[in-house]
Order: sequence, then structure tokens, then C-alpha cells
Amino acid sequence: MSMSDEDLRKIAHRRLKAQANFKTFLGVWAAVSILLIAIWALGGGWGHYFWPIWPIFGMGIAALFMGLDAYGPSNYVTEERIEAEVRRMRGAQGAASYPTAPSATQVYPPHTPEQPFTGQFPDPSAPAQYPTGSDQPIPPQPPLPPQGPEQRS
Repeated sequence: MSMSDEDLRKIAHRRLKAQANFKTFLGVWAAVSILLIAIWALGGGWGHYFWPIWPIFGMGIAALFMGLDAYGPSNYVTEERIEAEVRRMRGAQGAASYPTAPSATQVYPPHTPEQPFTGQFPDPSAPAQYPTGSDQPIPPQPPLPPQGPEQRS
């Protein structure tokens, strides 16, 4: 199944608009760069720190990403790309068997050197198991006494 003419027209319109915006940005970048360099030079810039490099560099990074968006490879999901991905995944199904991650409702069991993790997850409907082995949490501990060099009796 391929994309309809209407879908292709929408994508082409978006790319042409991105290309026009990129060209406009290049002009703005050049004008701002010239203005910043002129301000630097008129402010006694020769022999001083060339600070305009930082905004020019920042705008250059923006120009790079705008250019990639306008002229770079397409990132649109088409039916052909979906079918190719499904074929790739079907071919890789027998290659390796990976365990699935536990769901958000599953609780990891406590592990201690005496009770190592076995790879099994508890039943989410079972009561929670706390490190004490009971279904009750550990009671709060009393606060520690203050410590310091000026501890008085």
C-alpha cells in the first residue's frame, strides 16, 4: 500500500516550506553575524576577546538542524517502511529469545546474599513481601543522638 497523492502533496509542501525557512534563516544568520562582528570591532575589538563567536556558533547549530530537516533524509512513516520493519522483525523472531520486562504492577522481590534473585517475579495479586519476611513494613527506627565535637553531657 503506498501513500496517496494528497499525502505526498502535504509532505512535499512541508519540505518546500522548510527549505524556504532554512534559506531565510541563513540570511538572518549572516546579517546577525555581520552586526555582532561590527559591534565587536567598533568597541575596540582588535586584540580583544572575540565574543561574537558564541552567538554565531549557536546560530550555526540551529542552521545545521534546520538544514537537515529541510534537505536531509525523510522521517515520514509510510506503509512501505512499516511493512519492511514487520518483515525484518519476523525474520529476527527465531534469532534470539529475550525475556520480557515485568509490568508496572509487578514488584521486584527483595534480594539479599542469603536470598539471591531467582529471576521470578511475585504474583501482583499476592500480598507484598517486606525484607522482614512478613506482610508488614519495617517499623520506624528512633532518631540517632546528635554527634559533634561539642557534645556535652
